Amino acid sequence: MPDLILIGPQGAGKGTQAELIAGRYGLGRFAPGAYYRAQVEAGTDLGLQVAGYLSKGEIVPTELAAQVLKARLGEPDAAGGLVYDGYPRVRDQAELLDRLLTDAGRGVTLALHLDISEETALVRLAGRLTCANLACGANFHLTFLPPLVAGRCDRCGSAVEKRADDEPDVIRRRLEIFRQETEPLLETYRTRGVLRVIDGEPPVQQVFLAIRNVVESATLGAGAREPRKRSVVPIDFPPSAA
Repeated sequence: MPDLILIGPQGAGKGTQAELIAGRYGLGRFAPGAYYRAQVEAGTDLGLQVAGYLSKGEIVPTELAAQVLKARLGEPDAAGGLVYDGYPRVRDQAELLDRLLTDAGRGVTLALHLDISEETALVRLAGRLTCANLACGANFHLTFLPPLVAGRCDRCGSAVEKRADDEPDVIRRRLEIFRQETEPLLETYRTRGVLRVIDGEPPVQQVFLAIRNVVESATLGAGAREPRKRSVVPIDFPPSAA
């Protein structure tokens, strides 16, 4: 299993599930959105280029995403495989990923579609809070997963804040982009026989259990060894968290 893709609209829980998957199976994680925001915060040349796209809820052009992906695949923890958190989002990105993985003697082994309704996406994103410390990046929710201390991250104590691209108008624009540009990729991965649909509506633990069942059936069914686990297992979330 080295390379596993999570596909779903904004609010589907890709970031949370990617963290849990990476922790259980000892995989690296590629979350381009978090990287882009870190670059914007640091004021780098790349950050200046992507800032406009992020503020409008638009997809970062493939040539910019390619720079990030090439570097990420060369990092040590990527050697054993990566969980791709919200990438690829368009066909050009999918083709680029295929080329780079083929060059590395690898390929996409599973594409998991976290399926949620637009109503659920709007509710989740409207209340989402993110740790301002980009090195931490913990996510919270005003209703489903509030921080223990209001306005402060449970993990590092930094301030938590609402993302600029989680405003209602921007959310709707991002969901429309997903329908137009990302959903067509589902058929590509379905044709390859690697697509699995996961109901993303239940609480976090139920979704993760469904993912575990799919991942372990696929890897063990292919004759793989038992999945390796990191010594640190991600924290459990309360049953109401979604």
